[in-house]
Amino acid sequence: MPGSTAQQRGKQLPPGVKEIPVVGLLDQRVAYENRPPDWPWIMVPMGATRALALGPASTAGLFTRQVNSALPFTLKNLDDQSMLRGGYYAARISGNHLFITGYLGVSNAPLDVHQPGAQLRIWVTIKPRMTLPIVVHYVEHGPMLKTRTTPDDMRQIIEYANRILVPQTNIRLQLAVQSVLSHERIGKRLGPVIRYDPERSDPDNEWDLITKHKITIPAKNMEFAALNVFVVRELNRQGKTNDAGAVSSGCCLFEDRVAGKIRNVQRGGRILAHEVGHHLHHLAAERDARDLGDGDAQRQRRLEASFLAAEEHQHDDSKNVMSWSAGGDRLNRAQIEKFNPTSPYR
Repeated sequence: MPGSTAQQRGKQLPPGVKEIPVVGLLDQRVAYENRPPDWPWIMVPMGATRALALGPASTAGLFTRQVNSALPFTLKNLDDQSMLRGGYYAARISGNHLFITGYLGVSNAPLDVHQPGAQLRIWVTIKPRMTLPIVVHYVEHGPMLKTRTTPDDMRQIIEYANRILVPQTNIRLQLAVQSVLSHERIGKRLGPVIRYDPERSDPDNEWDLITKHKITIPAKNMEFAALNVFVVRELNRQGKTNDAGAVSSGCCLFEDRVAGKIRNVQRGGRILAHEVGHHLHHLAAERDARDLGDGDAQRQRRLEASFLAAEEHQHDDSKNVMSWSAGGDRLNRAQIEKFNPTSPYR
């Protein structure tokens, strides 16, 4: 399973002991993975409670809400008084429902459930609520060439992106600043299509002309460094016209047209969530570079590798937020752990 460690992969059950099945969630089925042969994994937001329904499953494929009272579920290796795991989370059993409440940020803390002749381990990750400020610049390419995305459109796009990101990562986008970037301030009349090459650096590179106007909001407690979103009419990167957005160095070019049509809010929200994923992955690579003491060349290679990381662009999963099409609304375990990092359980 992407995101699991060697210690967490595979299930080791004593002879004659069966696995207690997890047969359902009591909320939306996101930020949860159950991929044999690994034990199940769940993300619980700090301060929130999530619940799992435990088996046995009925022959009709529906989970049984009541279990035999002669075979109760019990929790092991937790403090008997508070059912706490090292202060990270609290857990309790009610019937065949397992409730987990998050208290402190942690990755992959074990939770063991037992029943006579059966047991289950769940890896629990607790994510703190983090904020990502969004700075929006509405780019005027030239006279009569304003972006068609309005401030109200952008608020709705951010709201839709939050519907994807908050339940899965506990990261909320917050509109921090809005401004109009005129062609006079840019210093050039741009055409209807922004043409740029991220590998090219010269005074006429339209990416540089636009993004030099970014507003820096540095990271602070419970808040990431801001992402500057420059809303433009259309993008063309090295002759490719199928880009809906592009991210680098805390800046994002975000076009207000997709396939020749003004984008709808739902599509825009998914694309924004995708570009935010690139930004968060870039921030994670920056943290790794600092922690490992990389030189400039090593740092650049790490950042380039982060953009193309296997867990970032999901080539074979169209439902993933980070698919090339940016058409999905799901994140996997590795992405969630990368975007909102927490210390591993020890």
